[in-house]
Amino acid sequence: MKKIDRNLKILIGIGAWGINTQLEIEKLAPAAVSQIKSELPVEEKALLVIDDGIGELQTFKMEVGEKTTVFDLLKQTEIALDYTEYDIGIWIKAIGGLQNNKKEKKNWMYYINGEKANKGAGEQIVKPGDKIEWRYEKVDW
Repeated sequence: MKKIDRNLKILIGIGAWGINTQLEIEKLAPAAVSQIKSELPVEEKALLVIDDGIGELQTFKMEVGEKTTVFDLLKQTEIALDYTEYDIGIWIKAIGGLQNNKKEKKNWMYYINGEKANKGAGEQIVKPGDKIEWRYEKVDW
Protein backbone atom coordinates (compact mmCIF):
# COMPACT_ATOMS: atom_id res chain seq x y z
CA MET A 1 0.00 0.00 0.00
CA LYS A 2 1.35 3.40 -0.95
CA LYS A 3 1.98 5.95 1.79
CA ILE A 4 -0.17 9.06 1.36
CA ASP A 5 1.47 12.40 2.00
CA ARG A 6 -0.16 14.53 4.74
CA ASN A 7 -0.70 17.36 2.23
CA LEU A 8 -2.53 14.95 -0.03
CA LYS A 9 -4.95 14.15 2.82
CA ILE A 10 -5.59 17.88 3.17
CA LEU A 11 -6.24 18.14 -0.56
CA ILE A 12 -8.66 15.22 -0.50
CA GLY A 13 -10.44 16.74 2.51
CA ILE A 14 -10.73 20.08 0.76
CA GLY A 15 -12.16 18.42 -2.33
CA ALA A 16 -14.72 16.63 -0.19
CA TRP A 17 -15.93 19.96 1.21
CA GLY A 18 -16.45 21.33 -2.29
CA ILE A 19 -13.55 23.77 -2.52
CA ASN A 20 -12.33 22.54 -5.85
CA THR A 21 -10.84 25.33 -7.91
CA GLN A 22 -7.26 24.72 -8.90
CA LEU A 23 -6.11 28.07 -7.53
CA GLU A 24 -7.56 27.42 -4.06
CA ILE A 25 -6.14 23.92 -3.92
CA GLU A 26 -2.67 25.03 -5.02
CA LYS A 27 -2.66 27.77 -2.36
CA LEU A 28 -3.63 25.36 0.41
CA ALA A 29 -1.57 22.32 -0.58
CA PRO A 30 1.07 23.04 -3.25
CA ALA A 31 3.12 19.95 -2.37
CA ALA A 32 0.09 17.68 -2.78
CA VAL A 33 -0.77 19.20 -6.17
CA SER A 34 2.82 18.70 -7.29
CA GLN A 35 2.73 15.08 -6.09
CA ILE A 36 -0.52 14.38 -7.94
CA LYS A 37 0.75 15.95 -11.18
CA SER A 38 3.95 13.88 -11.04
CA GLU A 39 1.92 10.67 -10.65
CA LEU A 40 -0.36 11.28 -13.66
CA PRO A 41 0.31 8.90 -16.54
CA VAL A 42 2.57 10.29 -19.24
CA GLU A 43 0.93 10.25 -22.64
CA GLU A 44 2.85 7.94 -24.95
CA LYS A 45 1.53 9.45 -28.17
CA ALA A 46 2.80 11.59 -31.00
CA LEU A 47 0.86 13.66 -33.49
CA LEU A 48 1.20 12.77 -37.17
CA VAL A 49 -0.05 15.30 -39.74
CA ILE A 50 -0.20 14.67 -43.47
CA ASP A 51 -0.53 17.84 -45.57
CA ASP A 52 -1.15 17.33 -49.29
CA GLY A 53 -0.46 21.01 -50.04
CA ILE A 54 -4.07 21.70 -51.04
CA GLY A 55 -5.31 22.29 -47.51
CA GLU A 56 -6.47 18.74 -46.85
CA LEU A 57 -4.89 17.81 -43.53
CA GLN A 58 -5.11 14.37 -42.03
CA THR A 59 -4.15 14.11 -38.38
CA PHE A 60 -3.49 11.04 -36.28
CA LYS A 61 -2.66 10.73 -32.59
CA MET A 62 -0.53 7.62 -32.44
CA GLU A 63 1.10 5.43 -29.82
CA VAL A 64 4.89 5.46 -29.84
CA GLY A 65 7.26 2.91 -28.40
CA GLU A 66 10.92 3.07 -27.53
CA LYS A 67 12.07 2.44 -31.12
CA THR A 68 9.14 3.78 -33.19
CA THR A 69 10.33 5.64 -36.28
CA VAL A 70 8.65 8.28 -38.42
CA PHE A 71 8.23 5.63 -41.12
CA ASP A 72 6.60 3.24 -38.62
CA LEU A 73 3.98 5.89 -37.82
CA LEU A 74 3.31 6.55 -41.49
CA LYS A 75 2.78 2.83 -42.17
CA GLN A 76 0.38 2.53 -39.21
CA THR A 77 -2.02 5.05 -40.79
CA GLU A 78 -2.99 2.49 -43.44
CA ILE A 79 -2.91 5.28 -46.03
CA ALA A 80 -1.66 4.01 -49.40
CA LEU A 81 2.12 4.40 -49.59
CA ASP A 82 4.59 4.01 -52.40
CA TYR A 83 8.17 3.83 -51.21
CA THR A 84 11.49 2.21 -51.97
CA GLU A 85 13.87 0.79 -49.39
CA TYR A 86 17.54 1.35 -50.16
CA ASP A 87 20.65 0.39 -48.17
CA ILE A 88 20.93 4.02 -47.09
CA GLY A 89 17.27 4.45 -46.13
CA ILE A 90 13.67 4.70 -47.29
CA TRP A 91 12.49 6.99 -50.07
CA ILE A 92 8.81 7.98 -49.94
CA LYS A 93 7.49 8.27 -53.50
CA ALA A 94 3.78 8.79 -52.80
CA ILE A 95 1.36 9.17 -49.91
CA GLY A 96 -2.34 8.59 -50.48
CA GLY A 97 -1.76 8.33 -54.24
CA LEU A 98 -0.10 11.76 -54.48
CA GLN A 99 3.23 11.10 -56.22
CA ASN A 100 6.45 13.08 -56.04
CA ASN A 101 6.56 15.24 -59.17
CA LYS A 102 9.97 15.91 -60.79
CA LYS A 103 8.52 18.31 -63.35
CA GLU A 104 6.92 20.55 -60.70
CA LYS A 105 9.77 19.84 -58.24
CA LYS A 106 7.30 18.72 -55.56
CA ASN A 107 8.16 15.99 -53.08
CA TRP A 108 6.97 14.58 -49.79
CA MET A 109 9.14 16.00 -47.00
CA TYR A 110 8.74 15.56 -43.28
CA TYR A 111 9.24 17.86 -40.33
CA ILE A 112 9.62 16.97 -36.69
CA ASN A 113 8.43 19.53 -34.15
CA GLY A 114 8.43 22.21 -36.85
CA GLU A 115 12.01 21.56 -38.02
CA LYS A 116 12.88 20.03 -41.40
CA ALA A 117 14.13 16.50 -40.83
CA ASN A 118 17.85 15.79 -40.95
CA LYS A 119 17.48 11.99 -40.86
CA GLY A 120 15.66 9.50 -43.01
CA ALA A 121 12.14 8.52 -41.95
CA GLY A 122 13.32 4.99 -41.16
CA GLU A 123 16.02 6.25 -38.80
CA GLN A 124 14.29 9.11 -36.99
CA ILE A 125 13.01 7.86 -33.62
CA VAL A 126 9.76 9.47 -32.43
CA LYS A 127 9.29 10.46 -28.81
CA PRO A 128 6.01 10.98 -26.96
CA GLY A 129 4.75 14.50 -27.60
CA ASP A 130 6.53 14.88 -30.97
CA LYS A 131 4.65 16.39 -33.90
CA ILE A 132 5.53 14.81 -37.23
CA GLU A 133 4.34 16.61 -40.37
CA TRP A 134 4.53 15.14 -43.86
CA ARG A 135 4.19 17.96 -46.39
CA TYR A 136 3.87 17.79 -50.15
CA GLU A 137 5.91 20.81 -51.15
CA LYS A 138 8.22 22.40 -53.65
CA VAL A 139 11.89 21.44 -53.18
CA ASP A 140 15.07 23.30 -54.12
CA TRP A 141 16.92 20.36 -55.63
